[in-house]
Amino acid sequence: MQNIDIRTLLAKSSYLVHHKKRERAVYYNDGHYIKIWVKDWEHCNVVRHGFDIGYYDEKIASACIAFVVDVDGKSDLGYVMKKGTVTGGSKDSWGKLIEMTTLDQRKAFIREVFDRSKRNSCIVSDMCPANVIVLDDEISLIDYEGLGSFNWFFDGKPEKWEAQSRNLKKCPDPYWRDMSKYIKRYVNECLGISFDKDISTVDAFDELHKLIKEAT
Repeated sequence: MQNIDIRTLLAKSSYLVHHKKRERAVYYNDGHYIKIWVKDWEHCNVVRHGFDIGYYDEKIASACIAFVVDVDGKSDLGYVMKKGTVTGGSKDSWGKLIEMTTLDQRKAFIREVFDRSKRNSCIVSDMCPANVIVLDDEISLIDYEGLGSFNWFFDGKPEKWEAQSRNLKKCPDPYWRDMSKYIKRYVNECLGISFDKDISTVDAFDELHKLIKEAT
């Protein structure tokens, strides 16, 4: 993954504001989206970690093509993504994704997510339609800073690559709540697998992982 100096992006005037939210903003032009955050944002190390360990790559995150770095060349300030077709809003069903992809594609995608999650003890926290696109007829995650460790979700203890001091008022209660809701909704709507437990422990994750493997 290449690094792009923030000055290179600032020198271009073709990017428009998509939206801004507290410490971060998303910009776009005809072919790309760029997510930028303030230097030393509490979640600034998550994306790089996800790619470094192989959780993210072209199989489940093909939209991402570059990191945006500060002038020091060391501090991550965001990333660049190719445009694709967004599959809905955060509260929408997965109907649009189902229309655009095959059952085998949707099975393979979530199998990859779960296999990587088990291998690396982390999982995406907000895998809703707003954060999944179809690009070149393939499914891709976006919003890569949503990755969270099992230790954080299930024990409230962040890994060193995660935010160490969070505003807990902004966090789901319990921490696994939204992750569990979004994953279960995908599995139910896209694969037809009903799972009546919360993904609140590693054991529950493993149980759902087994069902996914059996279905794929």
